[in-house]
Amino acid sequence: MPEAELITVKEFQDRELLGDYVELFEKAEILFSVEDSKPRFDASFANDESRRYYRINVAPVDLGSALELCERMDQKIMAELPDDYYLFQFSDDELREILVRSFEWNSLDVMLAKKLLTERGVPFSEDNIAVERQEIIDELDAPEKIELPIVILGYIFSLLGGAFGLIIALIILNSKKKTIEGHQIPRYNSKTRVHGAYMLVIFAAVIILALVSIALRLI
Repeated sequence: MPEAELITVKEFQDRELLGDYVELFEKAEILFSVEDSKPRFDASFANDESRRYYRINVAPVDLGSALELCERMDQKIMAELPDDYYLFQFSDDELREILVRSFEWNSLDVMLAKKLLTERGVPFSEDNIAVERQEIIDELDAPEKIELPIVILGYIFSLLGGAFGLIIALIILNSKKKTIEGHQIPRYNSKTRVHGAYMLVIFAAVIILALVSIALRLI
């Protein structure tokens, strides 16, 4: 079945936890696929697994059975947690923060945070949490604005033909950052990148003029 027709029933950041569920699905003989967010040839993931996730996908016909299987497994894992598991000491606000920033936590902790809040009788709105989460994600994913003193230094060094001006320009134009979903985007906003382009043009013009001046003297 094409990947587009499959439905995600579980998402993980913890590879070991993923293995437990994969084994469960295999024993239940439910056909599934595992989606890995790490691009096959993306070397930038080599030392940063913080935003890597795994998804278990199933066919629509198996969705009901898969969800029931996951729920049983979820309950089993949470029931076997030791009494000193660190989340049991979290305050209500801290548990709610886990739900809001779920992209920073493994799926087990998110499930447990929701369970503890429910058991404590603490009301929370899934819709409000989703809105807050998206606001944080939008803020984290937004391109950055470089500090004004660095921009000024970039222009000064570019006008002087200094290598530091070139370096600042190239950093501004070429720096990338990862979104929460792991996509590569420019680190700096369009206005900052325009400054970087101007610095590069100024630097190139200064160097060309300097070379022309030297050539004329040699003639």
